[in-house]
Parts: sequence; structure tokens; C-alpha cells
Amino acid sequence: MCGIVGVVAKPGRLPGVSDSVLQSMSEAVAHRGPDGRGEFRHAEVAFAHRRLAIRDPQHGQQPWVSEDQRCVLTYNGEIYNDAELRAELTSLGQHFVTHCDTEVVMAAYRQWGPDCVRRLSGMFAFGLYDFDRQHLLLARDRFGVKPLVWCEVDDCIAFASEPAALLAWSAVSHQPDWTVISQHLSTFRTTLGERTIYARIQQLPPAKILVAKAGSIQIERYWDYPNDETVTEPTSFETHFDKAVSRRLVSDVPVGLFLSGGVDSSAIGAKVHDHLDPGTPSFCVTGEQPEGAQISDSHFAKRCATHLMTGHTTITVDADTYWSRWQEMIHRLRVPLSTPNDVLIHEMAQTAKRSVSVVLGGEGADELLGGYAAVQWSGYDYDRSCQLAADRFLGSSSARRLAEASLQRTYGRTRFDSLTDHFLTSNSLIPAAIKPHLFTSEIWANAEQDQNLAAHYQTALEARPDQSTSERYARLLHRVNLEGLLGRLDQTTMLAGLEARVPMTDHQFVEYATRLPNHEKLRLSSAETAPYLSAAELATRKALESKVVLRTFAEQRLPRQLAHRPKASFPTPVAEWMANEWRERIQARLATSPFIQTVFNPHAIAELRANPAAAGMWLWPILNLSFWGDSVLF
Repeated sequence: MCGIVGVVAKPGRLPGVSDSVLQSMSEAVAHRGPDGRGEFRHAEVAFAHRRLAIRDPQHGQQPWVSEDQRCVLTYNGEIYNDAELRAELTSLGQHFVTHCDTEVVMAAYRQWGPDCVRRLSGMFAFGLYDFDRQHLLLARDRFGVKPLVWCEVDDCIAFASEPAALLAWSAVSHQPDWTVISQHLSTFRTTLGERTIYARIQQLPPAKILVAKAGSIQIERYWDYPNDETVTEPTSFETHFDKAVSRRLVSDVPVGLFLSGGVDSSAIGAKVHDHLDPGTPSFCVTGEQPEGAQISDSHFAKRCATHLMTGHTTITVDADTYWSRWQEMIHRLRVPLSTPNDVLIHEMAQTAKRSVSVVLGGEGADELLGGYAAVQWSGYDYDRSCQLAADRFLGSSSARRLAEASLQRTYGRTRFDSLTDHFLTSNSLIPAAIKPHLFTSEIWANAEQDQNLAAHYQTALEARPDQSTSERYARLLHRVNLEGLLGRLDQTTMLAGLEARVPMTDHQFVEYATRLPNHEKLRLSSAETAPYLSAAELATRKALESKVVLRTFAEQRLPRQLAHRPKASFPTPVAEWMANEWRERIQARLATSPFIQTVFNPHAIAELRANPAAAGMWLWPILNLSFWGDSVLF
């Protein structure tokens, strides 16, 4: 796990960065690699690397140059089928001098060219320049566990692990992308397809490679979800799950576990228990809660830790610490945070780093196995709305009345213009209808009035017209929601120099789980007597059974209370802090922030300032953007 930087000019020209600028770009991602650094310059190439040493710490320094000096690589990640690839490549004549997977990535490219990415199983982002072919290859893993951003500047291509490294070069524009900023207010996400919060900086999307040669740039997908979703396999869920977890325990440095007390991390913990000695470090974090608050994740995490005999640590973050860390993180990263949870996860990562250099996390289970029950089941709400509008509803007249009333209570209406309209209506924090009154007219126009935002989601939702609406929602969440969560995990852990591994993103496990019948992931309880209620109301009645196959496994290994614990939101009492401890700070910031004064309608801000408690969570992304904008743009 590392930080990478590169600048490549056209053949015959020198890259337009001085040694001092390249070092500044490298310094911007120094937190990602506290164990070593390196630079490489030759002809049209300038690469830099910051190393977090996990495998073969004594060797594998980067940038890595091939034995014949014809290729150079700067690489970030872990290849989990390293041993298998090493054996195959050795049989094909490749020669190895270290035990690092870096050398395997180079050998795989030398053997198979850009197609090598199809053979890599793991999390990775890398830049490789081939002096013979005079082309640059950028590649990113299938689900975006590791980040990779790039831009064209001064007739060069520059790339890095984080925008902060690119912005350290004064030639790179800080111009914001207002469409992505608008999306952040609705979804917390800070990327939109290839777009980032910066208009001139793009991300390489997951499962894609970029090849730049002779002035042309080609981007292509090298992996996609299997089409035969309903095909089952004789191999059991536990066999696939065990392989996904055990592969991620290979390390030459200590390994720990993020343990939230939810079924996802608890199930991973049960598998870690099979492979590592008792006392494996585990960590949980929570926001400081007032007396009498609902039992937090830390209670369930401690119970799981006791059951699994881990060495457990709970970290508690108070309102003052959160407020200061929030701004510090944005200043260092040069991007807004991804979610309100980022600060807490970073605090947990800093504590974990004192005893381990690798942790396993549970991200990906909800998106893959039906954990967002109300969202994924809500596809039936859209279908029912269409049936009611076309007078094709098959239920009784009383069922029809029940369905219409439930839709009205949930959405404030019973009809939707399109699938995209329904999805964004049910999954947006700040609705699109509010934004013309929230933004200034100029900024709202620059945000394209969310038309390109809606078009992006429409394209994703219509990619597989053969799927049911709920299946399309589940697939979309696995693409876009998971990408956001993985970005959050990478930012918060790497800022502490900690490597986070995510078993639920093992692509072979994903392919297996994708093919499972839908009722093994999410289903309606057989005891439910009102199936025509909206998904949100069914979820409130606890009628939606989520992550069925995972809970079935967990029943065999964990206390029933943990195996069947309902999904709970992350323990971040931000809404309470905004209404109480932060009230005066927020009012002052709304009144003085240059970003807020430039971007938002003063009448709307005056209303928010008068009563921060009434704004609820709407305020968090506004404040988040203001901390970023005031630090970077003004």
C-alpha cells in the first residue's frame, strides 16, 4: 500500500516538472507511504513513490525498473494471487529476485502486456511506462479500493493517488466541478463517473485501464459483472467467503480488524479467528453520546470481540475533537470528506496504526448482499407506481388503496417521471427541487441544473433493461455507493499510514454472490400481511430480511444477537452536535465563510443560520464544502 505520482510527456520531450515540483507532489502523499520514498527520471518520464512496506519490507523499493531497463512502474496495492502468478510466470521464463508483489505486477505486464490486469486479483492502482512501446498504462482494480486520478497539463499526462499531489504542481487547475459539488449535497459522493470535485482532474473509474500513446488516450473496461446472475454453484458460501478473507491475511507485518458489531465485520472476524491466533487486535469507534442514548455499536463490537477473543480497543471521539479533525483532514487531503463518518474512522485508524499496519474492514456486504433493504426493495415501489398509473395493479381494491396511501406517505406523491426520478427522490439528502433556492443562480447554472447528474444515473440504471427494477438498484448501489465507501476507507486509513483490506470486494467472491438467487440476499418475511406497503414502511415493520446468506453463516459462528442484529447507522452523533455543541460555531461559519457567501443564496443561508437544528443533516455537506472551498479556492 503506497502513494504514487507520475508525469509523462510525449516521446522526445521532457516532463514539465522540476525535481522540486516532483518532490512536492510526492510530499503531498507522504502519509500513504511512511516507510520509504523514491524518484525516477528518464527521457519523457518522471515517477515518484511513497512506500508502506507490507510484503518483503527489506526489498521492493519503487519506482520499480524492469531488469532490462525497458519499463518502469509505480504501484499501489496488494495482489492476493501473488503466489499463483509467480509460479506461472516462473514457468514462462520470468525471473524474480524479491518476494514483493510489485515485481509480479511488472513480470505480468512483461508477459501479457496491458491484459495482465485481467489476471490480477486484489486491490491496485498503478502507472507503468513502456519505453519500447512508448506508451503509458494506468490501471485500477475492479471496484476502486485504491484511488487513481489524472489530468492533462502542459502537454503531459500527470497521475497520482490523490488530487493533492496533482495540485502541488502549480500548472494544474483548481477549478471546481459544480455538478459534482451539487451531487455531494444530495449523496455525499465526491466523484461522478470520471469526474471529481476538480473540473480538470479526472479519476480512472474502477475496472478500467488507460493507455496513452502518440497523443491519443484510450480508456477501456477490463471486467464487468457476470450476466448469468441466477446460476448457482455447488461450492458453498463459506468456502468462497473463507478464501476472500484468508487471502487478505497474508502479510509480513501485524494484521488487525475493524469491528463495528454489525454482522459484516463480525462475520469477517469469525473467519479471521479461524486463521490467526487469539488476541488479534480489533478496533471500534464511536462518537461521544449523551447519557441515556441508544446502545451504540461499541457495545455489540465488545461482545463480538469477547466471543472471538480479540484484543479489543474502543475509541471515543467528542464534539470538539471531531470539529478540529474535520478541518485538518480536509486541509491535508485537499478534497471534502466523503461522509460524516470519515473523522471517526480516521481516529480509529490512528489508534490501530500504533499496533498494526494492516486491518480488515466489512465494506461491500450491504451493496452485494441486500443490506440496504429499504433502498434495494424500493424498486418494487416504482414498479407499483407504474402499475397504478397504467391501471395494471393486480391486487384487490383495498390493496390498491393501501399501496397508494403508503406511496403517498413515503414519497409525498404516488407517481414518478422515470426510474431515475424515483431513485434520486428516494436517495437524495437535499432534493433537486430545493437547489435552485439554495445555490445562487450562477452556480446553479454552472452545476448544469443537475441535468448531467440525472443523465449519469439514468445511464447506469438503464444499462441492463433485462433486470428487474430492484436488481438495477442493487447493481447501481454496488457501483456507485461502494465506490464512495471504499474511497472513504482509503482516505481515512491511508492518512494514518494504515492499509485497509476489504474481503467483500474479492472479485471472485463478488462473481459468486452476484449469481446467488435474490431471495438468498434480500426477501420479504413470510409473516408479512401487508406486502403492498412501501419499502420504507416494510423496513420499519422489520418485514425485510437482509443479507440472508451471510446471516445464515453467522448463525453458526456468532451469538444470535450479533448474527441477526439489524443494520444500524454508523454511531456519529453529528446531528446532535450541530444542534447543540456546534450551534454557535455553525452560525459564525455560515455568516463569514467566503465559499458560502459566494456559492449559496444569502436568504437560504440566513434561514439555516437562524435555526441550525431544524436543518438537520443538510448542514453537514454544506459545512464540509465550505471547509474545503475556503481552504483550496479562496
